[in-house]
Amino acid sequence: MNLSMTEQRAEAVIVGGGLAGLACAISAGSAASPTACILLEKERSRGRKLLVSGDGQCNITNWQPIDHFFDHYGPPAKSRFVRSILLEYPNTSLMSFLSKRGLALEREPGGKVFPQSRKSRDIFNLFEEEAKRYCLSRPTLSGVRHIEKAARGFSVYTEASCIETKRLVLATGGASWPKLGSDGSGFTLARSLGHSIIDPRPALAAVYASPWPLADCSGIAFDSPRIAVFREGRVIHRTSGPVLITHRGLSGPAILNLSRYLYPGDRLDVSLVSACDANTLSRELLQWCQARPGTAIKTFFHQRNLPARLVAALLKEVAIDSNLACNELRRDERLRLATLFTALPVTIAALEGFASAMVTTGGVALNEVNRLTMESRLVPNLYFAGEILDIDGDCGGYNLQFAWSSGSLAGRSLAAKKVE
Repeated sequence: MNLSMTEQRAEAVIVGGGLAGLACAISAGSAASPTACILLEKERSRGRKLLVSGDGQCNITNWQPIDHFFDHYGPPAKSRFVRSILLEYPNTSLMSFLSKRGLALEREPGGKVFPQSRKSRDIFNLFEEEAKRYCLSRPTLSGVRHIEKAARGFSVYTEASCIETKRLVLATGGASWPKLGSDGSGFTLARSLGHSIIDPRPALAAVYASPWPLADCSGIAFDSPRIAVFREGRVIHRTSGPVLITHRGLSGPAILNLSRYLYPGDRLDVSLVSACDANTLSRELLQWCQARPGTAIKTFFHQRNLPARLVAALLKEVAIDSNLACNELRRDERLRLATLFTALPVTIAALEGFASAMVTTGGVALNEVNRLTMESRLVPNLYFAGEILDIDGDCGGYNLQFAWSSGSLAGRSLAAKKVE
């Protein structure tokens, strides 16, 4: 150890000053057997990712029944892991926590919950003030260089100090938005303590397509198109939901939620005509053409409320003149159009990277963590909370809810456990 380092002792150290870390400090401090914590954050300020969430408005949770949450965290194994955590600290508990402290909330029809002020700063300030009540001192802005197992716990080395602690919580976040602090360093710390890391990848990320003929249609949105994901010729996933065309590919809630399953080379087939397959659309187009032989073919798609510039771009893609009269449309052209509008093929060139993806999929392997306590199954008195785990939720408040629930459970668990 560097002789110039200061030495400290603490009952518990929490690494990470985001929502999960703050929730952990509050829960540990307010437990039946309270435990004061040292809260470490390497960035110049805490909660930076929380502050920008929801475009600075902070969609803190979702008001729908808690059993609605379980299917919003990806594959069944992840749903099973989050179930007991969310039941222990549900959305109603989080909303009550905020409301009792004077923060008015606003519920949107789709389920999202925001502070009534629409300012994420109000959420953060409340959590930080609560955490200060239970921390040994003002939450410390200090990054962790490395951690060593010690005879009676852990030695946590920062730039200027060595903190001896009996209990340790890693709540460092994932690898998304590194400029805000989630740079993947927590994975390195977890791995150094013996934990396996599931390969981290960007999630809640837009997709980039190649080729992409719809760059000029950027900004056009669809409420709920059907989407099928193909890999090596097989359908591996189906979904539907809001989609947004961008200048490089696709985004919107349905695409963001789907991104955890996607890899470059996958193909999406996107139906731009709701509740209609290619055969049905082809028959409707034939009937339209027979009834209006002199009408321009583009009119058929306009009357289905498809934007004119999108129709023009797609007709151009299959080399059909927008002004072509219906009675001049050949059968093979009609079939090509029906297929294109009900299964627009989008080949994924790449996903948005960590620099702009909202969350990380991958992280500390779930089978190495006790979901009833958040304690490591491999290292006694080591706990995890939030996005450092291999958990990622859909858009709509699910990720912040899990951060709060897992942080609260970790804090209560470490406070309840007697450590000699």
